[in-house]
Amino acid sequence: MPSSLQRPLLLSNDMQLDVSIVVVHYNTPGLTEACVRSILQHTRGCSFEVLVVDNASTIGDIAHLEALDARIRVLRQQRNLGFAGGNNAGWAQARGRYILLLNSDTELVEDAISFAWQRLEADSSVGVLSVKLIYADGRPQYVTGAFPRLSTELLALTRLEKLLSPSARTCRYYNDLADPDLPARPDWVWGAFWMAPRAVIERMPGGQLPSDFFMYYEDVLWAWVVRTQQKLAVAYEPGAKVIHHLSGSATDIANEEAKYRQKTFPNEYAFLRKYMGQWYAKAFYGVRILHLLSLRTAANRAKALWYWQQVFKAQP
Repeated sequence: MPSSLQRPLLLSNDMQLDVSIVVVHYNTPGLTEACVRSILQHTRGCSFEVLVVDNASTIGDIAHLEALDARIRVLRQQRNLGFAGGNNAGWAQARGRYILLLNSDTELVEDAISFAWQRLEADSSVGVLSVKLIYADGRPQYVTGAFPRLSTELLALTRLEKLLSPSARTCRYYNDLADPDLPARPDWVWGAFWMAPRAVIERMPGGQLPSDFFMYYEDVLWAWVVRTQQKLAVAYEPGAKVIHHLSGSATDIANEEAKYRQKTFPNEYAFLRKYMGQWYAKAFYGVRILHLLSLRTAANRAKALWYWQQVFKAQP
C-alpha cells in the first residue's frame, strides 16, 4: 500500500472528482472538526474529497472524522512536515481536477468551494484563486499581497510613492490598501484558501508545491512560481466568504513584529536571495535601512539596526 507521500496511479474514473480539499491538521482537533463539518454542510455544487493530513499531532484524535462521511480520509504522518510538506502529503493522494488548500482554522458559511471551482473552470488564465476571508465578527481580512520589489523600496525612500495614484499604490502593496469587496489580480494571496487546477501543481518543480520553507511565506513562493514560470494570474474573488479564525493578535503590533522577525523575515530574505540574487536581496534591505533612518525616530533607527545586523553582519 503506498505511503501518503507517494503519488497514486490515477485511473480515468478516479479523475471525475471536481475538487480535492487538503486540510493540514496539527494539534487543533476542535477547529479541524469544525472546518470539516462546515465543508460537508455547505459544499453542494461540486464533487469533492477531503484529505485531512495529521502532521504528527500530539493533542486530541481526529480518527473519528472518517466516520462522518465516506469522502473524508485522514492521512497520518510520522513527523511534522510543516505547512508545505503537509499539503504535499495531501496532494500526493489527491484525485480531484482542482486542489484546494484549506486552513484547519477556517469555517465555511456558504458554498465558497463550488464558487471558486466555477470561477477557475471559467477562466484558464488563472492559476490560483482565493475568496474573501473574514473574522468571526464579520470584519474582512486582507489576503492579497505584492511581491517584495527593490523599486518599491526606492519609491518609499525617495518619497516618490506620494505621486502614485491610489490604484498604483494599491498594486504596489495590496494588503489593507485593497478594497476587500472588489475582485483583484494581486501578486499573491494567502494560503488559507488556495485553489489551483491540478495541472498547475503538476507543472511545479518536482511536480509538487515547493517546500523551501517549513512555515510562512510559502504562499508568496508558490504564487511566484505560478506567475513567473507558468505565466498564469493569481485571482482574488470576493463573491464568496469564509470565516478564518485568526487570533486577536492580528492587531497586536508587538506580536506581529515578533512573528515577522522570527518567522517571516528569514523566509523573505531566503526567497529574495534564491529568486532575485544575493546582491538584489542586499540592495533591497539596504534601501529599506536608509528609508528607516530617514524617518528619524528612535523606533525606526532600532529597526534599521536590526536589519543591518541580519543582512550585513550575520553570515548568509
